Amino acid sequence: MKCDMIRRVYGSAAAMRMKSERAAAESIQRLPGLESSFVALEVVLGEDNTIGFEDVLNSEYCVYTARFALN
Repeated sequence: MKCDMIRRVYGSAAAMRMKSERAAAESIQRLPGLESSFVALEVVLGEDNTIGFEDVLNSEYCVYTARFALN
């Protein structure tokens, strides 16, 4: 596990700080009814520099809508 490796290399304080930062980032959400993007959590996990499958194809702009009736 990544947390165990960090605990062995950097000490228990670094592992506890990483867990508390992740818990704080997971608790931040928008108002009810609005979809939260969890940008803070992506930054804490280090996923803000990568573009994944869900970033490209999970957008409302990628949904295909036909402008004419299909028979």
